[in-house]
Amino acid sequence: MKGLLELALNRAQLRLNLPTVKVRSVISKRQLEVSHSIGYSMCLGLGAMPAISATIITFNEADRIAEAIGSLSCCDEIIVVDSGSIDQTREIALARGARVIECPWKGYSRQKNFAAEQAQSDWILSIDADERLSMELADEIVYWKKSAAEGSGFEKACDPHPARQPREGRARAKRKRDSAQPQELGDASRNDCRAALSQGEKAVSMPRRVFYLGRWIKHSGWYPDRQRRLYRRDAAQFCGIVHESLRFEDTPGRLRGDLRHYTMNSFAEHVDKVERYTTLAARQMYDAGKRSWRAAMWLAAPWSFFSTFLLRGGFLDGYRGWLISRMAARSVWLKFTKLGRLVATERCGNNMQTP
Repeated sequence: MKGLLELALNRAQLRLNLPTVKVRSVISKRQLEVSHSIGYSMCLGLGAMPAISATIITFNEADRIAEAIGSLSCCDEIIVVDSGSIDQTREIALARGARVIECPWKGYSRQKNFAAEQAQSDWILSIDADERLSMELADEIVYWKKSAAEGSGFEKACDPHPARQPREGRARAKRKRDSAQPQELGDASRNDCRAALSQGEKAVSMPRRVFYLGRWIKHSGWYPDRQRRLYRRDAAQFCGIVHESLRFEDTPGRLRGDLRHYTMNSFAEHVDKVERYTTLAARQMYDAGKRSWRAAMWLAAPWSFFSTFLLRGGFLDGYRGWLISRMAARSVWLKFTKLGRLVATERCGNNMQTP
């Protein structure tokens, strides 16, 4: 091939005047097989760009694992840690290009930390099988990798998609494009689309948007629900028995693209999840030495409904918001009720041992 070669990547126009060369693909098959239909950023494997290992813990996730992996083409490696699935989870993950490791269930936090230990990269992106990266979030991660390769941090907090920027921002970006030379257009576009990150960040949070009973939830305390999921494994780790969270001492950076969470498909599934999680939560409180439960059971439960439905705007989510508020109150009630049962069992055992 000889002459001028033009490529358009991430809205940047790249022009190369090449001599006669042999051109071959540098994009892996896995990077092309993404669930997003158009406009998805692709990593070209530049050596100076920081590598990211995506990790997913699974158990019988055959109906969801393919789409989760498909949203991760901005990552350099995908690791699936499976705890004994009896469906096709492992086979599907392997077919989608993931590295599958079998490990007996250790608990949410320990399982995720184990997955991070298996990664080849220092940067970890941890998601669940029912979560997906939005195109906006994937684009921001690509910009971050590119900026890190250039030795500069993200300077501006703005949406990477011009159509969603404030009017003043779009006008400013347009003036830059109009005054720039053709070869500068790519850089001008990227500079207007940087996220609020600095070069030295060790952990990054992102908003999570929940898809509940057929609709995205915008209030009810479920959004933005920022999650720390992108981190250096030498600076942070997951902790907690239930609702595990990333322990990180400093203030994390912030991305603006959504991590999409496709949670319960039915109200019965929500009820079952609350039952399981409250059992774990009660055990966690009991092991931490908490023994007072009656006042919290009677006061915290109605307050939880009030704060979720009114103070956090649950009423704006319609009947879904009412269900979320109701289940928030039930979760508190069950958690302290089960703690009370554990305390009663302890006292009964002590009485039986007393001569």
